[in-house]
Amino acid sequence: MTLDFSGQVALVTGAGTGIGRGTAVVLARYGAAVAVAGRRQANVEETARLVEGAGGTALPVRCDVSVEDDVRALVESTLSQLGGLDIAVNNAGTLGRLAPLAELSSDDFELAIGTNLRGVFTCLSHELRAMAERGGAIVNISSVNATKPQPTAGLYCSSKSAVDMLTRVAALEGAPAVRVNAVRPGYVLTPMHDTVLELSGGATPELVASVEGSVPLGRRAEPEEIGEAVAWLCSPDAAYVTGEVITVDGGVSWSAGG
Repeated sequence: MTLDFSGQVALVTGAGTGIGRGTAVVLARYGAAVAVAGRRQANVEETARLVEGAGGTALPVRCDVSVEDDVRALVESTLSQLGGLDIAVNNAGTLGRLAPLAELSSDDFELAIGTNLRGVFTCLSHELRAMAERGGAIVNISSVNATKPQPTAGLYCSSKSAVDMLTRVAALEGAPAVRVNAVRPGYVLTPMHDTVLELSGGATPELVASVEGSVPLGRRAEPEEIGEAVAWLCSPDAAYVTGEVITVDGGVSWSAGG
């Protein structure tokens, strides 16, 4: 069944690159008008051009989700300039500093938690209020690391695990008008994953082959493939799905090498 979001308005945070950009383009391809939010204006404007190239209407908005005034302005701009809010994708996130817990500081904690958890909480708070009467669907972007502990990534893993629980609570509170779900991506072809590879010794052909060899499907995902999962969760086809966290990782969570 072909999805159709014609006449609907979507909001995507962290849309300047990676999964956020891919998701914004996918939603536009299915007919949604998209508020494209991110911290870097140039990246947001480039995504807006890609959204328009996919046949959608784009509203580029500079937004740091760790700043509540930015989130409030984002939601208000979406409502006033695009005419409503039907779909929200809370994707903005950061790896933060990767180091053993004993070497991390309270500032490191604030950076990771401020973006990955408080940012999602703040977005949810404003989105749920905006959608209460009209109804809609929200998807939070989690990570396979919500359940797979990774040395040196304690803050990232913990923040994503908390996003999963926040998703389930929001689903109970938003029902029946608003459905809230989450997606746990695995290895995706994004600048964030490139950073992980660089910190692991550089994105050499050997390292890339090793990473992709650990995935049963034999490759990393394209950002748009995560966007397709998000789009399904926001569609009428998933009308009876809420409070779920679905894993989209090519099977790496269950493989011996993952």
